[in-house]
Amino acid sequence: MTATSSDAVGAVHAVLAAFPVELCTRAAPDEAVAAHLQSVAYREAPLLVRSAAAAFGASDSVTLAAALSQLHEGLHRRAAWPGATPPPARLLELLRSLFLCAVLLHHECLATTSSTSVLVGDLAAPCLASLAAIALGAVALPQLEVLEELLLSHLGERGALQPLLLELVHAPAPRAAAAAAAAAGSSADAAAAGVLSAAADARRRLAFRWAAACLALPAAAPQLWPVLHALLDASLLSVRAADADGGGGGGGADLAPCADLLHSALRSLRVEVPLELEAALGLVAWLHSRCLDGLDGRNCGGAAGARAPSCADAGCALLFSLLPSVREPLLPPLLSAARQLASVGGAAESRCALLLRESVCGCPIGERKQALTGWLMELRAELAQRDQQEPVRALPPAN
Repeated sequence: MTATSSDAVGAVHAVLAAFPVELCTRAAPDEAVAAHLQSVAYREAPLLVRSAAAAFGASDSVTLAAALSQLHEGLHRRAAWPGATPPPARLLELLRSLFLCAVLLHHECLATTSSTSVLVGDLAAPCLASLAAIALGAVALPQLEVLEELLLSHLGERGALQPLLLELVHAPAPRAAAAAAAAAGSSADAAAAGVLSAAADARRRLAFRWAAACLALPAAAPQLWPVLHALLDASLLSVRAADADGGGGGGGADLAPCADLLHSALRSLRVEVPLELEAALGLVAWLHSRCLDGLDGRNCGGAAGARAPSCADAGCALLFSLLPSVREPLLPPLLSAARQLASVGGAAESRCALLLRESVCGCPIGERKQALTGWLMELRAELAQRDQQEPVRALPPAN
């Protein structure tokens, strides 16, 4: 179907046709995806996006709203579903191109006041939800940042931001689905659940990115603060990969969503204002308590579970990562929390000591690094002296 400059709905249909549903959802074999990436239909996608942009500019508000609604429906139909873990590179390439086209089409609506009013009307939430549906192909774009700021601010003003983010963050646990499929004895079902895991993780990461961005937007931040601890809990619990399977470490790049959200929250608070200092101290206390929960054999949400060590390591790594950059009024309680975590004893103490050392070594050269290095040396000396003086426990008397 060829789109004309006066047919916005047809133009959107043509763009979507360059990304067949059966390929995006892996209903077709991987060889078909590879062949499509070399096809003329796929290579013409950028031209089709330009045609759609021209059609958007020539459309009235009713037609533009219909075209955007069709775009949102089409993106949801192309949300990644079954397949292997990790997703094949060719599938990711296809989904990234689709995400790029979707962002550019939405960004074109910002060209005029009338089209912008259509986008930020009742279609603001569906726009973000449709982008989240194909988040497995998400890429960083300047146009995406502009679009996010506009839509998040608008939803914040309308009081509709909180439900959207909570819905995206609290999607069904993907690992539970994978475990259920594996328990059923079907390797194909388990593999399908694996891609669901990757897609759900991608949606959550995008939602946490939006939450972090909201904290810097005056119109959106008030919607986030009441549920910030719940979002932080969800982001900390989403740490998986090697840690969730007992691989150890601190979560590595998987800490990024929680770290971005926490750092954004702390940056948005003015610690010279008593009430905001109290809120910042509350965030440090929250993170400290989550670390203690994990070290006590509970996961980051407070319930017992096999993921507790993973959550404890992730929480400790996150807390220690604040040391190089946190503002001075927050440093004493943060050091106190770090001292307690680094002296818990046993295998957990060794892991915490390694994470703490990595954080201090990664601190930029300057007064803060010098102070942290001296503090760490004193702490190590105290712990060494404690170990030397610890009495040997006597055996209980025989009855």
